[in-house]
Amino acid sequence: MANTTVKGAIHIHGQNPQFLVEKVIRTRIWESAYWKEQCFALTAESLIDKAIELNSIGGVYGNQRPTDFISLLLKLLQIQPEKEILIEYLMVDEFKYLRALAAMYIRMTFPPVEVYELLEPLLKDYRKLRLRNMAGYSLTFMDEFVDQLLTEERVCDIILPRLAKREVLEETEGLAPRTSVLLDAMAGKSVSDDEDGAKKTRKRSESIHSDRSVSRGRSLSRSSRSAKSSSNFVDMQERFVSKSPSRSRSRSRSRSRSRSVTSPRQRSRTRSPSPYRSRSRSVSPDRMDVAESYLYSRSGRYLSNATRGRLLSSSAPLRSESIEPPPAGGHSTSVAQSLLLRTTREAALKTSGVTWKDEANENGRETRKMNMYQSLRDAMSVAMTKDDTAVVFGEDVAFGGVFRCTMGLAEEFGRQRVFNTPLTEQGIAGFAIGMASMGHTAIAEIQFADYIYPAFDQLVNEAAKFRYRSGGRYDVGKLTVRTPSMSVGHGGLYHSQSPEGFFMGAAGLKAQVVIPRSPIQAKGLLLSAIRDPNPVIFLEPKILYRSSVEQVPIDDFELPIGKAEVLTKGNDVTLLTYGSPVYTCENAISLIRNPPPSIAHLIPESVRGVSIELIDLRTLLPWDIHTVMESVKKTGRLVIVHEAGKTMGPGAEIAAEITNRCFLNLHAPVKRIAGWDTPVPLVYEKFYIPDALRIVDGIVDTLKY
Repeated sequence: MANTTVKGAIHIHGQNPQFLVEKVIRTRIWESAYWKEQCFALTAESLIDKAIELNSIGGVYGNQRPTDFISLLLKLLQIQPEKEILIEYLMVDEFKYLRALAAMYIRMTFPPVEVYELLEPLLKDYRKLRLRNMAGYSLTFMDEFVDQLLTEERVCDIILPRLAKREVLEETEGLAPRTSVLLDAMAGKSVSDDEDGAKKTRKRSESIHSDRSVSRGRSLSRSSRSAKSSSNFVDMQERFVSKSPSRSRSRSRSRSRSRSVTSPRQRSRTRSPSPYRSRSRSVSPDRMDVAESYLYSRSGRYLSNATRGRLLSSSAPLRSESIEPPPAGGHSTSVAQSLLLRTTREAALKTSGVTWKDEANENGRETRKMNMYQSLRDAMSVAMTKDDTAVVFGEDVAFGGVFRCTMGLAEEFGRQRVFNTPLTEQGIAGFAIGMASMGHTAIAEIQFADYIYPAFDQLVNEAAKFRYRSGGRYDVGKLTVRTPSMSVGHGGLYHSQSPEGFFMGAAGLKAQVVIPRSPIQAKGLLLSAIRDPNPVIFLEPKILYRSSVEQVPIDDFELPIGKAEVLTKGNDVTLLTYGSPVYTCENAISLIRNPPPSIAHLIPESVRGVSIELIDLRTLLPWDIHTVMESVKKTGRLVIVHEAGKTMGPGAEIAAEITNRCFLNLHAPVKRIAGWDTPVPLVYEKFYIPDALRIVDGIVDTLKY
């Protein structure tokens, strides 16, 4: 709910890293609109996309307002990314402000020796930087900024931790002496005594002379800078990452491979090549620029798809104004590659169950590429355009919300219809009930489903019973409560829960759990929920906000509530699920049909050709019992998959009802694959939620029964 300092955060230098920023500045950052709108839900991966949008460095400006640069720096101190990620930030030569941000973080948190070893190579970066301060904008350079980090006590309005002098570290910590071509030349030294070294010296001096005559030494070509930076930082990454125990095994394998292709003389004079360098070399034998070598490195997973595309596209703008939806960071690639997503206009317009609420224009119906949060925003915009009584409210919704689902609605419809509420879920639900009882279409947002429990009394004891206790004279049928739900893999106790099972017994809440799997489903189901004459709880799988992208019709349309959808037809087993596990089930079906060698021994040959019917339930109350019954009568087997806990979860009710109604048709007991009956553990969260292998195992057990 609130983005506050966590007492149990990892400590750096004996203190919480956020405290390296002064309290006054910290408070102003937390109160700024940029922090609430852009920084709240950032991760180490998605922060890259924000950093490459920076256009200046600096601390505070104007009336002590924080710059975007220092806001992202504080977020970086909160996230505390791994060391190799920070080194990779430095490697991305294409985006200078991302490099400056990483340099600032390294100066504040790394040991002194590593600070010198990592930042001194940046003194060869002569690019211009915009500096924003109390006096406005001014011009500086990357090497000047790095020099300030190494020599001054206060940079960007932040008091830096004490840094020992280089001479002291050379004597006590074993820091290698700093090398300089200019000082060596003044001392009459050569780079090397052999002929190759002399040639390198002549080439270097000619290059320096040529560059100086053209631009006074301030405009080295980007390719030469990239090549130098690439070699420097690849060496650094190999040295620093080697200290991590998790890398030791992969590095030992790299050494064994390198020994098989190098002579004893080469092994004695050089280190074994880094896995990062060998990977880049396998892609292209020519010299690669730092961005391309980084992209093909083993750690390239930290860049999002948009950043990777911009790194490899020389013609792409650095700050694209494209209307394409932003990609997901850290999400499963199986979602983007799913065959269940409708990525063409023709497929989108053929979505089953669609009811159009307006006439098509003369050119036919149009679609636009959207991810899920954009389609939800589009649905609310359509509802508010056609219904003047519709209002949207919740925590930070006027700023766009944590996941950007209400972005721009306040500007489009005004602050009277889109507004923030206090940080109280019980109050939000009670206020929504009051608005709906007075005839307004109330669309309330609970920031995370994990915090819906304080509103449980209002929703179950008030909203669900409003029509019954008044004898039908009053109702709150225009109430819709939206909330992000389910796991993302790293949310922990309070950002990964699936509370749908708690509401399934709340009589009076029709369609109390509507869980879409894709952008088209999200828009159509949300419009149906908003217009349904009963209160609705609409749970949105937050991992799909960005990872699921479809061509979504821009017209007004609805999808039926209470109706399941058969995604793939089959005759041997029914696989029933909803929300984000739909894609996990799709992956499991693929593994059964074409198992990789690593799991082939787990799947008998007789099972690999089975026909599996995959059903997306979409709605849990009322759930489409007739569609499920028809499928089970055909297949004789049922496997239920959901992220909520197994005991008293949604699968328990479904299994009991199907067993009661289809007992004579079942060839095997109903199988439930669900979250474990424990709080969601942060470290083991990926083991908590059902994965493809657990689903494969459940299907195999059911078929072998």
